[in-house]
Amino acid sequence: MRIEYLKSVLRQDVGYFDNQEAASTTFQVISTISSAAHLIQDTIAEKIPNCLAQLSSFFISLGVAFSLSWRLTVAALPFSVLFIVPALGFGRVLKDLGSKSNGAYGVAGGIAKQAISSIRTVYSYVGERQTLDRFSSALQKSMELGVKQGLIKGMLIGSMGMVYANWAFQAWIGSILIIERGEQGGLIFACGICVIWGGL
Repeated sequence: MRIEYLKSVLRQDVGYFDNQEAASTTFQVISTISSAAHLIQDTIAEKIPNCLAQLSSFFISLGVAFSLSWRLTVAALPFSVLFIVPALGFGRVLKDLGSKSNGAYGVAGGIAKQAISSIRTVYSYVGERQTLDRFSSALQKSMELGVKQGLIKGMLIGSMGMVYANWAFQAWIGSILIIERGEQGGLIFACGICVIWGGL
């Protein structure tokens, strides 16, 4: 896969490389190809199976919840959608920050690869301090992006407090269904867990 990707990159016109700021020099082209191949491998190996498992869990949980108590499921389903909204919003921001961070790491990695590949030249011209300063300044951007990513991840985890609001709403509706509609408490409890699990 990496060979085919390299062939497709090498088939591009020269103007393509002028437009790509992350692939402007030789070491950055190689670094970009390597990181893109890792992203493709990560997607095929981990993300697609996880997506299929989560989607099947969502549909099966909601199907079981409807079979246990359709009234509670219909009442609580809009709250379950509120689990998805923060994940989509924060996920988009995290995706953008992740791509910027990968670019910043690519620049720093390119500086390190270039310095290591031509270590004799760097050493003979006493360029260690200059190379170290360039590497440190390239990592500064990735550190700032990492702090932003940490903040967004914390807000995403904090937004999962919606689970407790959903559970409280289900307990209230469930108690009404048990008292007035004569539904069984165990089925209501199991239905509530299925709705929350499907939403998560």
